Amino acid sequence: MRIQDSQLQLALPDHYPDTSPAHLRAAAVLLPLIPREQEDAILFTVRSQALRKHKGQIAFPGGKRDPED
Repeated sequence: MRIQDSQLQLALPDHYPDTSPAHLRAAAVLLPLIPREQEDAILFTVRSQALRKHKGQIAFPGGKRDPED
């Protein structure tokens, strides 16, 4: 599914003013839903403290597309 520019503009906050294709990069996240007896759960990851950006943040698995993908 491809998101149209108008949809993208509505979804992104104001601090991303340029949503032209030249300024975007391919990325994706996984939303793993885990069924449990009492209530379902969502799986997150904790980013490594060794990273340059976003150290220790809780995030969905996934990210930008790498050349080897």
